[in-house]
Amino acid sequence: MKRTLILLIAGAALALSAAAQTYSQPVRDVDSGARSGAYGYCSVTLAAGFSGSGLQNCSLGTVTGQNLNGTVPDGKILIIEEASATCRKNSADDWSRLIISSSHGQRLLPLTLQGASGSTQAWVAHTTGRLYVAPTRTVRAQLDTIGNTQYSASCTISYTGFLVDAQ
Repeated sequence: MKRTLILLIAGAALALSAAAQTYSQPVRDVDSGARSGAYGYCSVTLAAGFSGSGLQNCSLGTVTGQNLNGTVPDGKILIIEEASATCRKNSADDWSRLIISSSHGQRLLPLTLQGASGSTQAWVAHTTGRLYVAPTRTVRAQLDTIGNTQYSASCTISYTGFLVDAQ
């Protein structure tokens, strides 16, 4: 009986050891050497009397300091994972949306009123989720108004993500 119990304990220990080796720490694809961190920003300014969509190309750089002049390098794909914005406008004016877009879609940045000083309002926005940008393409920001603006308005958008090799 004692011998059977010792054999069962030893067998269980071996099984646990084998399972621990099989299911050791997984390799996260975030740690892949094929990725390089990237970031960008852009500003959209609407003049008084403007109506429609204000569009602006965004900058693009790498975390190692390489300026890519706003264009995804040939042979690479940019994957944007997070975007945020700060905006200012007069309370008399309305806007309908702020988006960041690429060759493969767009992400809405839902604007939230943060506060006001007199008639100047401060707005913020944030979004997560992947947005893909093809090789040799740019990232654009778009601010849409409702009707003509009586005063100027502006938004500064920043985003982060990474570049991967196109396959």
